[in-house]
Amino acid sequence: MTNITDSRDKVMSFIDRVNAENEKKKDMDDFTNSLDFKLRRLDRCKEDAKKQCIDYLMSDVYKKAVPLSADYKTAYSDKMNGEFPSFISKTYPDGLAYYIKECIKKSPFARKITEAVDKFVNDEYADKEENIEDIDPAELVFRSSDEDNQRKLDVIGKELNIDDISDIINNNVKNSIISEVKRARDEKNKLKELEDNLKNDPAINSKEAVEAALEMAYVKDSPFFTPTLFEGIMINKMNTLDKNEDIPNLYDAIKEYTNNETDSTIENLTFVESVKEYTCINILKAFKFESFNPSDITRLAEMYAEG
Repeated sequence: MTNITDSRDKVMSFIDRVNAENEKKKDMDDFTNSLDFKLRRLDRCKEDAKKQCIDYLMSDVYKKAVPLSADYKTAYSDKMNGEFPSFISKTYPDGLAYYIKECIKKSPFARKITEAVDKFVNDEYADKEENIEDIDPAELVFRSSDEDNQRKLDVIGKELNIDDISDIINNNVKNSIISEVKRARDEKNKLKELEDNLKNDPAINSKEAVEAALEMAYVKDSPFFTPTLFEGIMINKMNTLDKNEDIPNLYDAIKEYTNNETDSTIENLTFVESVKEYTCINILKAFKFESFNPSDITRLAEMYAEG
């Protein structure tokens, strides 16, 4: 008799648990299908959609503006999608969309892209908003990875002249870096020539005399050396990249600058990452998100170099 009673109690306990779970599920379903929940979900999804759209469009600018090989950009397209938003988030934790809104007063492009994205998202959600009571909350989620959404965003990008602006940034960055490479090569030759002269100059016989000669020549080994912005970024990347990690295939990313194949070395990876960071800063300047005078550039270069 005891065994029968115990078994019956276990069955009844199990049925009670099932009923409780069903009631809980019903309550949750009733809540998630309530108008109040759907309206709040709609607002959140619209805001998230705007953030995704801004990230998508500005990542498109960035990938087109970075002057690295097409093979590299194709191979690492997905990774590069997050690099410009991450660059902004280091200073503005609220994200790229918030940052661009903050730039509206000083940047015509910030205003245009914000207005374009707001209109697109509002149009996309208009029918859902009108029929909100009949909408499954799951249907409110926006995905910028959806092919149809990407096609529509690409149209917005064309209306914003993203391709033309990106080309200008690309050429400006490329020409600046080519000049940096040439200047560094010339400076290296200059240093070599100076070293040879110092070895053969009997008047250079003290530390002070060496420093004076270096200051006059204004070379990197001088204690008075001030890096350019690209040099500052290079120093920073060389000091922060993990030298113990495997170097990825670089797909001749910087062949245009070195005229050589881009081997997977820490030096070449440093150059690649520096080109990308330098491009991010040039995007800020090109769209008037930020303004940099010569003193600002000098301070920024020193901040990078100092880590």
